[in-house]
Amino acid sequence: MGGDKLMPDDEVDFVSMQAVYNRGYSIATLATAIEKVGLLGQDRYGRWTFSNEKNAEHVVRALDALAARYSKEAQQDGWQPSDDEPLGNPWYECGWRSDEQPAFDDIQRGLEPAPRVKGTTKSNNANINIIGTLVGVLDGTLQGLPKDFVYESDAKFFDIVCPLMEGYAGLSRRNMQDKFAEGRHAIGLHGGRAAGGRST
Repeated sequence: MGGDKLMPDDEVDFVSMQAVYNRGYSIATLATAIEKVGLLGQDRYGRWTFSNEKNAEHVVRALDALAARYSKEAQQDGWQPSDDEPLGNPWYECGWRSDEQPAFDDIQRGLEPAPRVKGTTKSNNANINIIGTLVGVLDGTLQGLPKDFVYESDAKFFDIVCPLMEGYAGLSRRNMQDKFAEGRHAIGLHGGRAAGGRST
């Protein structure tokens, strides 16, 4: 950025870090914008400079101010900065030209946790594997299943099926036992042959 473009003028407003913060952007978003894009500010001699170098004087002061505010917010729920800010505060003296602001929305979205997609958790994967196995038993397509297989009890079912599905999440004998019991309970099946006896 050329030196003649650094200082805001009558046609271009100066947008301070505080103004961006007041728009609802997080401390992390501001810090990331400074580190990735840069920050406009004045050095101790009053010279305007734009930099993302962490050792630049105004960048150091700005990042320190961000860290201090983050610490206060973390320690005191609902903490708000005072309106009576001292002179030289980087929250008001560092920022960006209004026509050259970082893409704060994109930066903040990049810092937010990715939404959890259904079916991608370990638990859901295990449940899908169990359902797939049961379908394979019902239609006879489960590889390795004896052609004359007939369900007699949970115990015999596990003896035959669990070794065939070794290595698949959720298909250990213990987990299958637990899931069968939970499933029966969930839909009100109080009988069954879980222990190998006759259904009641």
